[in-house]
Order: sequence, then C-alpha cells, then structure tokens
Amino acid sequence: MMLRIVMTVLVVLLFSPSYSFALDNETTAKPEITIENPYAFATMPGATTGAAFMIIKNTGEIDDRLIAAKSNVAEITEIHENMIDPDDGTMMMRKIKALDLKAGKIVSLEPKGYHIMFIKMKKPLIMDQEVDIVLTFENAGNIKTSAQVVAPGLAPKQEKVMPWDTPSEESDAE
Repeated sequence: MMLRIVMTVLVVLLFSPSYSFALDNETTAKPEITIENPYAFATMPGATTGAAFMIIKNTGEIDDRLIAAKSNVAEITEIHENMIDPDDGTMMMRKIKALDLKAGKIVSLEPKGYHIMFIKMKKPLIMDQEVDIVLTFENAGNIKTSAQVVAPGLAPKQEKVMPWDTPSEESDAE
C-alpha cells in the first residue's frame, strides 16, 4: 500500500506544471554569445594568410565552445592559438579544435593569442573594408559578424587621448 502511495506522488510530481517548467528551463537554457570589436589586419596583395580578432562574451548561464569559423575571403578558415615553443622559445601557431567559452566569461581573440586564421586567401584584406565571418558555436549555433580591416598592428576603437592628457605647448616651454 505504501509503495502505491509513493508511486502516485512521484507520478503527480513528474507531470505537475511547476516541475515540468523547471525541467524545461534547464533543457532550454542557452549561452548568450556576443561578439565585440571584430577586426582583421590588412594584407599585402598576393598574401596567402590573414587573421581576425575580436572579443567573445558568453553572458549566458551555460558553457559553450567555438567549434568552427568560415569566411568567403579564404579557402580555409580556422581557429588558431599562438604559443611559445617549449623546445626553443620561438613563437609558433597551431590550429585548435575548439575554444572553450565558460558561462559569464570573456575570451579575447588578439594578436599573439587566439585568433581566426584565413588560409589560402582568395583576395587581399584591404583597409576600411569589412570581412564577413561566421562563427559556429556548439550550443549557440552560427553567429555572423563583420570584421573591420585595419592597418597591421592597429586595433580599432583604441582608447582616445583626451586633450587634458596631452602636454600643451605652454607646459613644454616651461
């Protein structure tokens, strides 16, 4: 008799709207991915490789992973990481399968770090143009972004110097 009561209570709980709602929230939770400040360095005519950089934020409540990238400027677009070779101390680059994006965290793709690599480029990256990139995330799916092409070594949206931060001619003369 007691077993029958326990089973009945479990069945009622399992199919109750509040319990079902709690399960739905767990299974439908998604990472909330945003891409900020995407840019790529301009390349010389005939260059076969290029790179793009950006800030990726996972403001959601579950982890995600960047698993692929694609762009129409290159035959191959990959996720890469720069690292120091432990044998000789030189900088080297390698393809990575995925880039982890923990919930509530930020990952910066930047020169000398993680980046999107364009290989066998179909055309040069020309300053002031944009490069379309599709990033594929394990949970969030595809997110399209456009990277501004800038001079090599110069990230866009750099911190502006305010007039009061710059020495005036008067102060130089003193």
